[in-house]
Amino acid sequence: MHEALRLLVVGMGTVFSFLTLLVLVMYGSARVLSRFEDVAAETPGQIPAVISDDTEIALAIAVAERALRGSAE
Repeated sequence: MHEALRLLVVGMGTVFSFLTLLVLVMYGSARVLSRFEDVAAETPGQIPAVISDDTEIALAIAVAERALRGSAE
């Protein structure tokens, strides 16, 4: 019984420590990368993708047509 309790504490402690470290690393990397956000936005030659309603409708029609043809074949 004592061995099981020790194994439980060590296992849960390891998982808790790893998850805490993971959260801290993610928080730190978000702070560091946020400093470079403006630099990346000003990079020339990058055009943001704009999806209009017509594009979404055309995509939905193409998917539906493919699904109907796929089930008929």
